[in-house]
Amino acid sequence: MTGPAIVPAGPYGAPAVTPIPPQLLRRRRSPLTWVTMIVLGLGALVIGILIFLTGGPVATLITTLLAAISFPLLILILFWLDRYEPEPARYRLAAIGWGGVVAVVLSLVAEQLLFSLPGTNTFVETAIIAPIVEEAGKGLFLVVVVIFRRAQIHGLLDGLIYGALVGVGFAFVEDIVYYLSSLQSGALGVTFFLRGIMGPFAHPLFTSAFGIGVGIAVTTRRPALRVLAPILG
Repeated sequence: MTGPAIVPAGPYGAPAVTPIPPQLLRRRRSPLTWVTMIVLGLGALVIGILIFLTGGPVATLITTLLAAISFPLLILILFWLDRYEPEPARYRLAAIGWGGVVAVVLSLVAEQLLFSLPGTNTFVETAIIAPIVEEAGKGLFLVVVVIFRRAQIHGLLDGLIYGALVGVGFAFVEDIVYYLSSLQSGALGVTFFLRGIMGPFAHPLFTSAFGIGVGIAVTTRRPALRVLAPILG
């Protein structure tokens, strides 16, 4: 005859806490997570193929390696800032993927449409249309997270981390495109110095500002600030 299970005593005679089976701690990924991973993966594959067909294997390899030089340190810094309450790895990866796939595609399509409007010139295209379109495409990731996964953004730091990671993904793909163009024109060294050395933090900085605005919006009780903070960001 089997007797009752004996629970080992904890400190001061209190019963010890029974450990929770690891299976119960694992959360099943939702259908939205799987769809996001598949869409971003296929999008990255398509963009990679297009870049490969445009520049060829050697040029694609060279420009991809040059683009990859600038961002590992920045990503490590962001992970260090997020070390006390780290965001789930799948959301970090989704942020980078959104910047490198969705934001790039949205920006490319929207810019081509807006650049074709009458009355535009180089200044309007580069100083007005491009920044608004690109920041809208990147910042849309934080809007999607707030709508579908509100609990993932608790404040300023979460918004900053997600925004910066989106900017990293966007800048990585954009740098490859710029490097390919510069390689063909013979100005790769200058372009790498300007984008890879002097300005790799630009897109992460821009989108993190919007992320800070979103972080303020989700923590404030003032209705006006909920609208103004992301816009100002």
